[in-house]
Amino acid sequence: MGRKYRHPPIIEALCEFRFEPSAPWDLAIPGLVYEKVKEEFPTRRQAKAFEVNVAASPEGVEQRVTTTDRIHFLRDDEKALIQVDRNLLVVSGLL
Repeated sequence: MGRKYRHPPIIEALCEFRFEPSAPWDLAIPGLVYEKVKEEFPTRRQAKAFEVNVAASPEGVEQRVTTTDRIHFLRDDEKALIQVDRNLLVVSGLL
């Protein structure tokens, strides 16, 4: 492996995929993802996610806060995580 830093400049890396809002969503999708990753990510958790959208409009600034139930799949050491939500897939890991 590469060089080890005493104070690494990066402690977490993530890759987030957002899909078209018009893409079809089925509540079975998190279960299908879990079937593919359960050997490496056996722990499942449900979590609330909050999203804030701010947009300019002719009337001024519009704000919208939404919440969703997100599914987390974690590795046993909890240093890697997959998040699945409507139109969203996030893979992250602590380095």
